[in-house]
This record gives sequence, structure tokens and C-alpha cells, in this order.
Amino acid sequence: MSKPSTIFIGKDVHKETVDVAFVSTNNSAVSFYDTIPTNSRSALNLIKKFAYKASHLCVVYEAGPCGYWLYR
Repeated sequence: MSKPSTIFIGKDVHKETVDVAFVSTNNSAVSFYDTIPTNSRSALNLIKKFAYKASHLCVVYEAGPCGYWLYR
């Protein structure tokens, strides 16, 4: 199977956890990935896990008061 050109990662940020889902350009089905802790280390580890799977990553999160730390 060829490497997708882009993987879109969506994050639903809560006070203590982040629900993560993704979709790639090779497959239009959205897949739930995991629930991770709300901290910078977990967010970076998530990016590292997906980085080798595609040429580009597009990470988005639901705007709200719990996701401001991701923006910074």
C-alpha cells in the first residue's frame, strides 16, 4: 500500500484528555485513534507516530478554552 500524501488529524480537547481521530487521502473513512493525556509531550508523541506515515500532516482541534495550550 502506498503512503498517503496527507493525513488529517482531528483533536477533541478536554480538560484532562484529548480524543484523536484521523483520515488519510488514501481512505475517506474517519478512524478513531486514541485518547491521550492533555499535555505537550503526548501531543508531540502523537505527531511523531504519524509523521512517517504520510508526506504531510494537517492537525486541527476544536476551538475552545481547553485547546489554547495546543495553539501556543
